Amino acid sequence: MSVTRRVGRNLALLIVGRFSVLLVWLAMTPAILHRLGAEQFGFWSLLLVILGTIGTVDLGLGIAISRYVSESAARRDLPAVGPLVARAIGLQLLFVLIVAGAGYLLRSSLLDLFRVPDAWRPEAARALAWALFGFIAIVPFNAFGAALQGLQRMDLYAAGMAPGALALLAATLVALQSSTPLVAVVQAQVFQFAVSSLLLGLGLGLAIARWDPGLGGPVSPAGPIAFGRLLRFGGWVQTNAAVALTNLHVDKILLGALVALPSVAAYELGMRVSGVAMLVPQLGLSALLPVMVHREALAEPGARLRTYRAALAPYLALVGLITCGLVSLAGPLLEAWLGHSEPAEVFALRGLALAGGITTATGVVSTMVRAAERPEIETEAGVVGLLLHVGLSWVGWAVWGWQGVIAGLVASAVCAATYFVIRVESWLEASRVGAETLRALVAPAIAALAAGAGGWAISNWTRTGPPGRLRGLVALGWGAATLLVAYAIVVLLLAPAVRERMRSLVTHR
Repeated sequence: MSVTRRVGRNLALLIVGRFSVLLVWLAMTPAILHRLGAEQFGFWSLLLVILGTIGTVDLGLGIAISRYVSESAARRDLPAVGPLVARAIGLQLLFVLIVAGAGYLLRSSLLDLFRVPDAWRPEAARALAWALFGFIAIVPFNAFGAALQGLQRMDLYAAGMAPGALALLAATLVALQSSTPLVAVVQAQVFQFAVSSLLLGLGLGLAIARWDPGLGGPVSPAGPIAFGRLLRFGGWVQTNAAVALTNLHVDKILLGALVALPSVAAYELGMRVSGVAMLVPQLGLSALLPVMVHREALAEPGARLRTYRAALAPYLALVGLITCGLVSLAGPLLEAWLGHSEPAEVFALRGLALAGGITTATGVVSTMVRAAERPEIETEAGVVGLLLHVGLSWVGWAVWGWQGVIAGLVASAVCAATYFVIRVESWLEASRVGAETLRALVAPAIAALAAGAGGWAISNWTRTGPPGRLRGLVALGWGAATLLVAYAIVVLLLAPAVRERMRSLVTHR
């Protein structure tokens, strides 16, 4: 199997696994909102924010597990995988228990902070307790999933996630009939993570027992991977996640403090849409990392630069398609989702999609430094980007109001991405620093301009009749079809590297 087919297959399976759960939540959210009511639904949403933050603060061991399991597999040292994953899970469980215990001790203060009324305060307290301690199941869930990705067994990952999604659907339907639905919905989430953790753990055991090297010839093990390496790498990854999380939310703080809450709402809508859309290329990076680590472990001369070049063109083509689609079709997309599209919401979505696309375009760069065990380079670029972001957004607000905050975000994304690319290509000793990315970016940029203009024109032309979801869906469908066809034609005509990768998807080269 070619490397391109392997990465493409792994990406498809990751999408099946991750989006199976996401689709259940999208389908069940209206029913949950109706059953809980606005107040309890808002409290449940805040629980998700808290737990999402706790899940993000995993000491960076999720990506670290994937990276070092992949290295162990490349060296044919599969006996090292089990102890490595077990030690990582033990450390994460200890950390999560400490955080959960602190949250439980502060439960009354948290309920006061969220202004939970006395009428359903006992139920809220139970839901908070279940959330804090029940979501310990996230730890093995993340660790087993990361290990399977490191072994490039995304088939087993998808096989564990899909039944978990069905378990979530069934448990949520039962929870909606409960006399204490808030607690029951949280319990349904815990049940899903527990089921998926069990299935992913069984899948990991099966993968180790029946492991097939797949890539390259035999390599002698170089001894077990020191756990200290895992912790050091994870520490840098956690730092990068903290910087990225700050970068993600700093504009909402600026808008809330300097402008008004309606602008924060428009920003939040745009962030949700662009975040879900950019999940696809990010999953592609999860599929790419084990391949890069494998080549890094083999220490082939010039392998880093060759892998970097091979991955750039198809990855940037995918990011370019998603970005131009969000920017050009922002109006009908929001109308199809919300039933309306206000100018402020459209502007926010376009700005956030553009900034998110620019940042996501550096994904191959960040994956390369992670594979080479140099995550400090990513941290350096992240700090530079955060400082630029705060400064330029502040200047933008002073010059242009709330729109200037988003303009500052876009400008800082361009500057930070440029710095990151130049920094890494210099480290890779490319013959012309910056030229590798620029060359791979030409075709997607031209295609985005041409296809985006066509999609925007067709969607506006078909956007007739009274405003509403139906009008939005019709315009979005015609615009997306036009954009997709035009973009594919231009990219395939102008980018030989993308054509080569497409041929590799259907051949055994």
